[in-house]
Amino acid sequence: MYRGYKVDLADLDTSEYLDIANYIDAGRALHKSNKAQVKEKLDSFEDRNGNLIASQIIAGWFPPIKADVFLSHSHKDEDMVFGLSGFLFQRFQITSFVDSGIWGYSDSLLKLLDDEYCY
Repeated sequence: MYRGYKVDLADLDTSEYLDIANYIDAGRALHKSNKAQVKEKLDSFEDRNGNLIASQIIAGWFPPIKADVFLSHSHKDEDMVFGLSGFLFQRFQITSFVDSGIWGYSDSLLKLLDDEYCY
């Protein structure tokens, strides 16, 4: 990471140039394909004997995704961060990696592990 910033959009007067609500759908659409890449990998984490393959979990869970910025957020700010992502792309062609857009399927991975190895 080159730099980190904590941005609170509520503290900014963005009314003239940024209405986050207008960009939420665009932001979600950008990250839908990233999320799909991760989700489709879940079934490929097991070999034919039912053993989990750690290298495939790592590769599938953390796929290389080209992005200009990394956006991390709390759950309550999900619409705001997807709106910001959509705005950045539509206005400046800046692509973003939204952490929950990719890593949001941790519960699915944990269920896979639980179903196989927890009794």
